[in-house]
Amino acid sequence: MIKSLALSLTCLFFASLSHAGTQTPSSVKIKLKEFWVSTSATCSSPVLVYTNPTPSVGVEITTAPNLGNGYLAPGTYPCVMLVFSDRIEYTAVTTAGTCTAGTTYTKDLCHDGDSGRNVNGTTLTCADATEDDMTLYVSTASAVSGSQNSLFPPTTSGGATDPNGENLNTALVKVAGSAAAGTFQFVTTGALSDIHANCSPENISFRYVP
Repeated sequence: MIKSLALSLTCLFFASLSHAGTQTPSSVKIKLKEFWVSTSATCSSPVLVYTNPTPSVGVEITTAPNLGNGYLAPGTYPCVMLVFSDRIEYTAVTTAGTCTAGTTYTKDLCHDGDSGRNVNGTTLTCADATEDDMTLYVSTASAVSGSQNSLFPPTTSGGATDPNGENLNTALVKVAGSAAAGTFQFVTTGALSDIHANCSPENISFRYVP
C-alpha cells in the first residue's frame, strides 16, 4: 500500500491452474535495489523513492511482502522503474514441460550481448559471468503484448503501443493529504514456461490497483 508519507512496495500472488508448458511458481525471489517513478510515460526525470544498494538475499514476491519504504510526493506517475539484480530464483509447483516440481532454479535474465538503459541514462551492457543490475521500465505507454524491449524506456507517450518497457495498466496516483494511494503488484500467474526449452520465468507482469 502507498501511504501518505511512505511507499510500501507490496506484491500479490494470484493462484491459477497450471497447464502443460505454463504454470504458476510457488516462489520467486528478486534482489530489488531501487524503485523510481516518473510523471512522464517516457520515464524522463525519474525520482528515487526507495533504495537498498546491497540486499544480501532475494525477497520472496509471491507472498505480498513489504519490499521497502520511501517518500512519494503527491502526483500522477505513469512510469515506474525497478532496479534489481538480473539473477532471480524461482521454484516450480508441478512437473510440467521442462519444469520439475519442487525444484528451485536460478536464471540470469540479462545475457552476453544484451543491453539496456540505466536510470541515469548510461548504457547497460550485460555479461553472463557477472551479476548485473538492470532497470526494468514499467509504463502506461508500453504495449500490452508483444516482444518488449523491457530494459529501455518508451519513446512515445501514446496509449499502450510502444515496444519498449513493460505495460502498466494505469498510472500510480498519490493525492495530496490522502492516507493511501494503492498497491503496486507483481503478477506471477502462469509465469513459468518452457518456451526456450527450459523452465523459465517468461510471463511476470505488473499492475497498479488504486
